[in-house]
Amino acid sequence: MEYLNNGIRTIEINEVLDYSDCSMKYYYKYIHEESKGKYADISEKYDKDIKTTLYSFFINRKLKNEYKLNVLKKSWGSNWIGSKTSKELIFETTGIKSKTEMYRQKGINTIYDVYNYFKDKDIEIIAINEPYKIKMGSIEVKGKWDLIVRSIVSDNVIIFDFRTNEINEFDIKYNIKTTAGALAFEKQFGRREDKLIYYDLDKVKIYSITRDELDVEMYKKTTESIVKGIENDIFYIKPNEKCKLCQYKNYCFNSK
Repeated sequence: MEYLNNGIRTIEINEVLDYSDCSMKYYYKYIHEESKGKYADISEKYDKDIKTTLYSFFINRKLKNEYKLNVLKKSWGSNWIGSKTSKELIFETTGIKSKTEMYRQKGINTIYDVYNYFKDKDIEIIAINEPYKIKMGSIEVKGKWDLIVRSIVSDNVIIFDFRTNEINEFDIKYNIKTTAGALAFEKQFGRREDKLIYYDLDKVKIYSITRDELDVEMYKKTTESIVKGIENDIFYIKPNEKCKLCQYKNYCFNSK
């Protein structure tokens, strides 16, 4: 989170999500000198690298360049490098080689799925990994749209949110990242989207979702509360089942 000269506090939507997930995760990811800027888990690196690869596919499609599947696979290979992966993690993880290979293969499967889903779609690509800002009082939230398209057939504008983490019913109903993206779209383009879609990259499932005033209010209240928590240095350990897989636990459980 940053403070601008005009008194505006600016925060990334991913920071809001991380603090909401666990305030200590936020602290070690964005503040603690030894750990900030590194991945807590190999799944975080996978999320970034697979999306970077998919963005290249959509960019070339928008430019009307021929972009074959084998080129996309090579792009994934150059993004996902095992020797580099271990250096970008906070701690040496047991079984890192087998995990690296597992995610490499998962990425290949995802590439096939996304390529086959979109290759024959009659669409106009509006935005790819495009940044947005949405202001709410003295708080400015920044994020990125994964993909926005317009269907040539129906003229519907569709916002896609690519997900690599597990999607549950609460996510589908109340995810504040999706709400922020929808609000920013309406402000920037002067109209509402026709569809909001979660694309589950792991299970190859499509979830069409809606947003209403309750979702907007929840987004605003959640963001305000989290910004206040960060400003007041409110960071606390919240043990749950996620701790088992979180590499930050090595800091949390040994903190003074």
